[in-house]
Amino acid sequence: MTFWQLTNFVSAKARNPSFPTPEAAKEALDVELCIRNHKETNIHVSHVNLQNIAVMPVNLGKPQGEEGMIYHTEIVRNKRYDGSDTSSFSGESSSDDDYEAVRNPEDSILLDSSGADETNIDSDDAISLDKYETDVYEHADDKTDFYEQSKCLHKDEIPINFHEEELWVKNGLQLKPGFVNQFKPKKHFDHVYEDCENETELLEKLNSNPAKYVRCIIHHDGCHNAICNPVDKLSEVPTIHISGRSKIGRTFNEDEVLVEVLSRNKTSEEVNGQVLGVFRRNRYQGIKHPVFICTVDENGSHLLRPMCKTVPKIKISTSYLRSDYNRPIFTVYDYNERLGVLTKSTDVKVSSKEHLCVFLVVFITWSSTFTYPLGRIVKILPWGNTVARGLTILNMQHEVHSIYSKETIDQVNDLQLSEGLDEPSTEKQQNRMDCTLLDAFTIDPPGAEDLDDALSLECREDELHVGVHISDVTEYVMKDDAYDNDAKQRLLTFYPKIDRPRHMLPEPISTRKCSLLEGKRRLTLSVFYCFDKHGKRNQINTQDIVRPTVIKSRKQFSYSQAQSIIKKKESEHEITKIEKDLKIMFKIACVLRKQRLGNAMHASQAVFNDRGAEDNEHEAHILVEEFMILTNITVGKMLYKQFPECVPVRYQPPPSDENMHEFLRKNGVFIDVVANLQDRCIGGNIRGLHTLLAMDNQSVTGKHVTVPKNMWQAIKDHRIPKQMLMCDYMLPIQHVTLQDWNFIQERAGYICCNGHKSDADDCKHYHLDAFPYVHFTSPIRRFIDIVIHRLVHAFLNDEPCPYTSTEIKSICNQLCSKEKQAKEYSKNCQLLKRALELQTQPQMLQCYVEDVSTSGIIFCTPSLKNVTKTDRTLTFNRLEMGHKPELMQAETETETCVRATWRKRLYDCKGTAFKYPKEALKKACLPLNPNKNVILIPLATWAHMIKSALNGHNADFEKKLLFAAAQHSSLISGFDDVSTESVDLKDLKPCTKFSFDFKRGQVINIQMLAGPLRGIMVPKPMCLKLTDTICFCLLHTEDPVFYLSNYSSVAISKSFRNVTQYVHEWLPLILMESAASTVGCTNDNFCINNVNINFTSGAIGKFALSTKHCDERNIELSGIQRDESIKGDEEAYTRDSADVIKSYDWICIKALYPLDSSTSHNGDYWIAHGTITGVQKKSLESDKIIVSFKLTARSGTVPGELSSGNSKYSIEVLKKGNVDG
Repeated sequence: MTFWQLTNFVSAKARNPSFPTPEAAKEALDVELCIRNHKETNIHVSHVNLQNIAVMPVNLGKPQGEEGMIYHTEIVRNKRYDGSDTSSFSGESSSDDDYEAVRNPEDSILLDSSGADETNIDSDDAISLDKYETDVYEHADDKTDFYEQSKCLHKDEIPINFHEEELWVKNGLQLKPGFVNQFKPKKHFDHVYEDCENETELLEKLNSNPAKYVRCIIHHDGCHNAICNPVDKLSEVPTIHISGRSKIGRTFNEDEVLVEVLSRNKTSEEVNGQVLGVFRRNRYQGIKHPVFICTVDENGSHLLRPMCKTVPKIKISTSYLRSDYNRPIFTVYDYNERLGVLTKSTDVKVSSKEHLCVFLVVFITWSSTFTYPLGRIVKILPWGNTVARGLTILNMQHEVHSIYSKETIDQVNDLQLSEGLDEPSTEKQQNRMDCTLLDAFTIDPPGAEDLDDALSLECREDELHVGVHISDVTEYVMKDDAYDNDAKQRLLTFYPKIDRPRHMLPEPISTRKCSLLEGKRRLTLSVFYCFDKHGKRNQINTQDIVRPTVIKSRKQFSYSQAQSIIKKKESEHEITKIEKDLKIMFKIACVLRKQRLGNAMHASQAVFNDRGAEDNEHEAHILVEEFMILTNITVGKMLYKQFPECVPVRYQPPPSDENMHEFLRKNGVFIDVVANLQDRCIGGNIRGLHTLLAMDNQSVTGKHVTVPKNMWQAIKDHRIPKQMLMCDYMLPIQHVTLQDWNFIQERAGYICCNGHKSDADDCKHYHLDAFPYVHFTSPIRRFIDIVIHRLVHAFLNDEPCPYTSTEIKSICNQLCSKEKQAKEYSKNCQLLKRALELQTQPQMLQCYVEDVSTSGIIFCTPSLKNVTKTDRTLTFNRLEMGHKPELMQAETETETCVRATWRKRLYDCKGTAFKYPKEALKKACLPLNPNKNVILIPLATWAHMIKSALNGHNADFEKKLLFAAAQHSSLISGFDDVSTESVDLKDLKPCTKFSFDFKRGQVINIQMLAGPLRGIMVPKPMCLKLTDTICFCLLHTEDPVFYLSNYSSVAISKSFRNVTQYVHEWLPLILMESAASTVGCTNDNFCINNVNINFTSGAIGKFALSTKHCDERNIELSGIQRDESIKGDEEAYTRDSADVIKSYDWICIKALYPLDSSTSHNGDYWIAHGTITGVQKKSLESDKIIVSFKLTARSGTVPGELSSGNSKYSIEVLKKGNVDG
């Protein structure tokens, strides 16, 4: 049965009180089966055998039972415990929950009368999510700092539930054993996991065969894969790989486990194994019932998926959930801390499509017979669609601390009473070098309050004395005091960058007492250097001097202020002494950077956009960065000589041989043009322009660098400096190559030195090429820096090391994990900010193809550095291709590319056609120009251009610039645009076949917006623009039901009292299936460009088409009244049009915002979806067809910039497909 047949069936029934035939009803039920299967499995069911329907007939012609009732077969969908599923039909009532209770041991739980669970939930009794949010959520946005909040909390001046969610996630819940025992299976089932819980047995196995049984730390890579690193670094067993949920066992990330070695691959040297048991939990140590932040699993609302990918799904038993199909009902439980139990609180309806909420789920138990752990929901929070809500989720997800302990509050109070929170006491300033007369200054982000480093310059004859002054936090934070214990828990300050920081130390210490504020005396540890006037470093008494000091900062600069001073010309502006000091120190920093990086120091971080080049404060960051790196190396060398076995160094291992080999194979000679990799040893060779220039022509023939046209033109016009050619992030090939390089880098961490000769290799920082390298310069925000400061004081006072090597190792291990957490938190916060910007204003971005395969592309762009690879993936099935993508060899490149081919009906409202060369008309497929937006420059020419720019040979650079432009014109191939229109109507084809080649480094234009993903807002692609007239909407191809129709929230009744009820419940499901089948029907869909639309209101509009134009191009709109079927006068035509002349097609409307400097939408598209509501002739004599439509609620209304009447629209008509395929 087609959509039109079923629609006519429903419409006829609405007009005719008689019931339809049993055959028609049976076909309708066939559609229902397709729809339900599609909904539950997310797979389009093209055909279902009607013989699978229950034998009991559905006779709508002869009502059964109560008069006027319509009965239909009930579908019972079952999922087996082994993961498969079955579908059965029965005339009897048999619920999913009854079936699941038999199949799943998780549901076979004997409950006592404690009232912990309720099984009978009526959907009418459940409240909506919006009502639940209004009732229980949205804390007041308190602007007081966390110290003050902690202070009030410990005084009971604010309710404990103000931060209860964060406390739950941090500490878990305390549940009584008697309550937990209720959840044991009442029947015996086979074990899913064969792991052992007896530690004695595990130790016996470990000691019996150390080669087979290995003690490891497990690191989960998702839910079904893990790697295990032996605890014993001298173990002969390398990293062990585990694949499969059952082999991973009931483990959490970073657990200490016993692993059995199952196999060894002699070729790849890969070792596979399985977990036998857990010795110790590291992540949730001492917490029996942790609380996880979860979202609904896509495969079933009885499973909740933790946002942490290393935690398995959590089962919410189906016996506690009743679903009215697309609005499952979740039971929320109250936690009674005094009794240690959970009691039912509220039933909440949640949209199964959008899942726009997150759940706090407490882990109850995990029996060896349970595939997944069991849990209960203790709170539902709204999803992160605002800064406040997003931060709430991220703070909990990354376990960001907020409340300080009562002991810390008391210690701050004691300090305030003893010497105040401003300048240090006279006693504390004794035995310190007085450096308050130095013109010290700080450079930090705007608004920063935790200032822990300052710089100073003193000119003495021909010598320049530089001081690096670091806040001496250890003068106030003593080992094992309250501050120290709190800091050991936090380890780092978390910077969201869209909200106030979560400080490691309480604000009175971190932003006042220890912060190097302007005009305030502060205690510091200072490192002094001496340079000559050329920036060459001299020694002071054969070694650098580290001393306890007192300073007074003269000026607090922001990075932008420091950047302006560096760029300021002395001849044009009056320079103050401190500004002159800053400029001199920048020159010294450049010398240090040249010595450290070679030609890579010229790599630019500037950003190019329509406003020109923005330097991004790069030089100001260089000034601070170079002196901090120098200081960390200096202190590291000093401490390693004194405490070789107890120094926590910052280290980074080199990339693996396998990753390095793949990087070299994949990128080849393009490595030599990456500015950030100049003069770097890669794969045993020093790479750079000199390597490329020394190659013969054959090695670089056919290889090109691409430069965006707008950037190239700006350089030619001298609107931006030629140094922009050294900005890797703005150049496609360089960007993706550098992205690959960063991807293969191992994560940096902290490690305790052993005092052996091997430390120089084992503890070296690969990227900085330094050993020993420590973190000394940020003690206010990093706990490891406090540890280093204590070692420095021990060195200066000739005291023993204040830490044992065991303590240092423990701190290093904890900090490695916490640092990863902090970086992910900061990255996700910035991503949230970017997503919220895109939510209100989608933006067309110039993107680069990072990788390509026959399934799709992965793209990257400088403005979306923190977006995950998943959200930067564009699959080809969203582009509605009529052909399978072809993997082929590029004509002029050694790398491969993928050719995508389409058949599209692309028309112009006025019939305007492109003038193709005669030979093009003979081609079966028209290739699009893949390099329309870039300039192609041969690799050798590029190398000479960059060399001239670096050496300051401007005339030579200009010559090579013109030469490169001339070479580009000879490399152009393909058409800039295509159309189905033809100058001669005799040559008009039914459709146009065209292709586009995607390859690595390709420049493509993608418009980004934002949408929900697992409870939080993230950027996602909105449309792909190939040419001026070809723009693929990625919204309705990703989720056609959501954007074209609506997900039904009405359950199908077992019987119907009247036709109105039948139509009300069935029609939304029919529309859902029709929308799903619309995507992919590329032969029926067509696009008309340059259409004038008259919006009669914000969401209602109409446009006119010529009947002659439509007939010549075979353009048909569903429901168009043909001339020959019009009988009678115009009055009859008008009278019948409401019932006969209707169209139910969907449309996708695109319009380019006007290129007006007054709008912020320059170059962006407005995209909306709607339903055609009517098609009729203006009059019987008229040649015009008037098409009326209404935008969907999700599309909103037409923007003011496009409502003037001068805008041109592109209308893609999406024909409704057959609901049964």
